[in-house]
Amino acid sequence: MSDNARASAQLPPNVVVDEPVLQAAPMVVRRIVKFGETDAAGVVYSGNFLDYALEAFEVWFREVVGVTWQEQHHDIGVGTPAVACSLEFFRPLRSGDVLDITVLIDRIGRGSYTTRTIGRNEAGQEVFVGLLTFASIRFADRKPVPLPALYRERMTAYVAACEGRPATARA
Repeated sequence: MSDNARASAQLPPNVVVDEPVLQAAPMVVRRIVKFGETDAAGVVYSGNFLDYALEAFEVWFREVVGVTWQEQHHDIGVGTPAVACSLEFFRPLRSGDVLDITVLIDRIGRGSYTTRTIGRNEAGQEVFVGLLTFASIRFADRKPVPLPALYRERMTAYVAACEGRPATARA
């Protein structure tokens, strides 16, 4: 990531980002479609769009909440598995296409939250919209628990930071 992109996304210099973050709030994560993600027709296999949404949200969670999913599992003992998802498709993508994924928080509940991921092509056209709902559970017994205070605080601050800002970015 360039120093300008890192500065505009407000990331510390020691953070290694596998997908570049183009904008911090709302967060826009860029990825390039790989050949192996396409089907025999030469377009992205539809199941891969869920992976794209989850991968962008994983970057968001690490950068905004400040916790990796590995730390959730191994250190904190409270996780947030996905319990519902929906995807709506608008345009195909092909190998080599640029995909910018915006991550938004639609709802923060007592023990769950819903994200909206919007994938756009290089022309800024919507390719897909995904809704993912995550529930907070204690790993030891898989029982529901309230969202950890840190998660709620960071999500609420992110929602406030996104208000009135465009959900697209151009590199």
